[in-house]
Amino acid sequence: MRENAHSMISNTEWHAHHDRRLEQFRQENAALSRREGTQVVFLGDSLTEAFAVQRAFPERCVVNRGINSDHLGGTQGRGLLARISPELLAPAPSDVFVLAGVNDLGDRPDDVEGALARFRDLLQALRASYPDVRLWVQSLLPARAPYAHLNEPVRQLNARLRPLAAELGATYLDLHDLLSEAHGELDARLSRDGLHLTPRAYAIWSALLARSADLGRHHRPLLSRLSARGAHWTTLTGAWRQLRSRREG
Repeated sequence: MRENAHSMISNTEWHAHHDRRLEQFRQENAALSRREGTQVVFLGDSLTEAFAVQRAFPERCVVNRGINSDHLGGTQGRGLLARISPELLAPAPSDVFVLAGVNDLGDRPDDVEGALARFRDLLQALRASYPDVRLWVQSLLPARAPYAHLNEPVRQLNARLRPLAAELGATYLDLHDLLSEAHGELDARLSRDGLHLTPRAYAIWSALLARSADLGRHHRPLLSRLSARGAHWTTLTGAWRQLRSRREG
């Protein structure tokens, strides 16, 4: 059985969903290959699949390459590593944003080094296939009950991902601190099940990307509204912490 946001799904159901997503990617990429321009790619698992990236960044050609419950490696045609091709990723990506690894840690919480090695393989494959692409390594997110046991391996993997990103010429984005409470768990207001995100969490994530990666200007009204409540947006992370502390105080 595999777990998605709301229920346990059978392997048969997951494989059917996986294959439908791959066919969708093929059709989208075939259409994109007939057009000029580049694409911004979001690559990952269910956290990415549920991210309405085209709605979040309408000024860019953005594609969602997330698949529920997917893993870093590529075995038997499954996993992120198996999807690094113009047919399944994108024909001409300018940027690739990666968020993955929590399912690997969910299977083997004690194998942080194995997850790190698979992450390295993925980034190297992306760099080899698309030498000029801008790579963005997004930190794994915090969790809370019933997934709180993942928080320590997540912290350990994130600590290794930052230098790995620098080594391979990628930019590291810290989503973990952005979405966590003071004690390091996923903010209860940003998830309904302890792992997957609410629309509010995606709005915060989108605003960080808009500022850090120049993906669009339409988030400025959101930042202005939050600023009007007393947050001083010197950085998005600092502002969110300030707003959070005021509400918790």
